[in-house]
Amino acid sequence: MRKSGFIVLVMALAVLLWWLTNHRPQQLQELFSPPKQEATRRVRTFAEPMTSVSSATAQRPLRNNTTSRITAGKLLTVELIEPPAQAYGDPQWTESDRVYSEMVETFPGAQYDPVLGHAARELAHLYSVEDGLIPSAALDFLLESSGAADWGVRQSFTATSQEGPDAVRSRIKALLEAEQRDGRPVRIGVGEAYELGASPPRTIGILVARGDLHLRPVPRSVKAGETLRISGVLPAGAKKPTLIAMGPDLVMRDIPVVDAGGRFSADVKVNDETGIMYVEILAELVTGPSPLAQLTIHVNNPIPTEWTGRYPPDESYVQDDDAAEELAYALLDADRARFGLPPLERDTELDQVARSHSKDMRDNGFFGHVSKTTGDVGDRLKAAEVAMGSWGENVARNGSLDAAQAGLLHSLGHRRNILEPRFTHVGIGVVSQTENGRRSWYLTQVFGRKPPVVEIAQARDFVLNEIDQLRAANELDALKEDPELDRVAQRYITDDVVHVKAVLNEAQRLGLTRNGAFASYQVLADLEQFSASDQFADKNHQRIGTAIWQEPLQQGGKLRVLVIVAL
Repeated sequence: MRKSGFIVLVMALAVLLWWLTNHRPQQLQELFSPPKQEATRRVRTFAEPMTSVSSATAQRPLRNNTTSRITAGKLLTVELIEPPAQAYGDPQWTESDRVYSEMVETFPGAQYDPVLGHAARELAHLYSVEDGLIPSAALDFLLESSGAADWGVRQSFTATSQEGPDAVRSRIKALLEAEQRDGRPVRIGVGEAYELGASPPRTIGILVARGDLHLRPVPRSVKAGETLRISGVLPAGAKKPTLIAMGPDLVMRDIPVVDAGGRFSADVKVNDETGIMYVEILAELVTGPSPLAQLTIHVNNPIPTEWTGRYPPDESYVQDDDAAEELAYALLDADRARFGLPPLERDTELDQVARSHSKDMRDNGFFGHVSKTTGDVGDRLKAAEVAMGSWGENVARNGSLDAAQAGLLHSLGHRRNILEPRFTHVGIGVVSQTENGRRSWYLTQVFGRKPPVVEIAQARDFVLNEIDQLRAANELDALKEDPELDRVAQRYITDDVVHVKAVLNEAQRLGLTRNGAFASYQVLADLEQFSASDQFADKNHQRIGTAIWQEPLQQGGKLRVLVIVAL
């Protein structure tokens, strides 16, 4: 009897356990319960033996109280656990994405992004092995592999023994509270991994991105010589889209863009060389010109499923902002040297402009080129009475100065400033910020070219020679210099505003020109920028007058060139 009662009790408990298991919501059961051992997928990550511990990378309770496996400079190889996306802008939803989407959209202003969800699943598995935040370059690889082209994606993870959706929900809430709201939507992707036998066993990876650029699908692998159509819808408030492309030859090209009221399109001719082509999409935002996305296109090659790189080097010796600026300058100088460019002279006035902007961004909670209080970099240079013939600015924010510089060089718009051969001086401004025990840096680089004193006679000879060469290429005789036209040009060249129509009217009033004459007026940072247009190749033109004047050096020293051509 006792035996029968015991059997009945066991059967009753088994039925109860079956009921609880099968009546739990199926999606939550799959997401928030540890997987069976045979279903566990482990990311394969290979690393050199660790020789030291980097305290800046320990962002979680270490499993089983062991030492973190992350160290500065460590080699890291990552193989994808899911097939890579074949195109940018082509989201593929999974069941877990749908469940997380319902959770995320309970938070005002937040949207779930399945593309980020794909990357977050890869990251969660990698976090479960690495016990720390991964290098920026590795994050870029996983974002690209998921079909995401976003800039400035924030990575976060939590290791926990807690089951159920509350662990995910509480982490999302904390991340959204930490985000500086600027009106742009916050997009979120979530992924999870379990490591059986580990303590804690559950790793939750979350990615957060800002902005809402909508791309139509762009293939990630193409054949050489093809034409790639890139099109989509700009984020709200964005204007003046531009595209820059760089092929395996490392030559950057500006790509013409059709801008139709927030919708844009561009056709990019793929290089004939095998390798990687990068395409960056930029636009004007409230915070100034900003990169919206950068696409990595594989030419004549399959889409990679593996990445190898290193963690950033140890920067724990950098104790203050001055030392950080010295390191940032050395990294910039090294990048220019790798491409055969001379070092930029560090300028104390530019340093102060750069340093003030970094401090402004940190203290006022924004990131970009345009400040509500100081305007853009041109305004800041003018306010500081710093004269530069031409200038540019890069800004970055990162926990590693090495990673910040690498990211700037990777971005085509910033790369153009770094490798601009005409720049002669630079200002470096770095300020630190510590949140939750982690240090990060705001970095501003202000580039400039101090105007040289121009010999006017030599400049005039240069301009006339450029025009003569254009005409010779079109089998036309050189134009004859006309002193009377020279005097008319000289009369107007120093005006605050030079009106070409007024110049031609005066020449005609004096009887020096008839119908068919034209005038060209250019303001140049460098004489080499002078452009002889096709109008100079008119066979009917015979005479030319020129005037060249350099603005005061303290006002920038720009060069004005006024040319009158007549029959």
